[in-house]
Amino acid sequence: MGITSINNMSSQIIYDPVLSWTVPSTWSLEEATTVPLAYGMSYYVLNILSTLQKNNSVLVTSGLHPIGRAAISISLDKKCETYAIVDSDQQAEQLSGIFPEVLSY
Repeated sequence: MGITSINNMSSQIIYDPVLSWTVPSTWSLEEATTVPLAYGMSYYVLNILSTLQKNNSVLVTSGLHPIGRAAISISLDKKCETYAIVDSDQQAEQLSGIFPEVLSY
């Protein structure tokens, strides 16, 4: 899986190892297709548009959405205090199973 640009004038895709990752054996290809966009967008927002730093507080809306999950993962990796908004107690349980460090609201 990965991210690439496509030139309408060419049928070639140029492989970039920096923007390519192996699909884990436990994932379906459908699941894998959600990851590059979600992480790319979250990285861009948290690290390029803003300056996410250690010990910042981060509030993620839609914590179970792929983009929300990517934002949570990135903010936890940066050692930020991370909060997530979910719609139900069931979603809070699901999210805490994935990210036990996150405070759900």
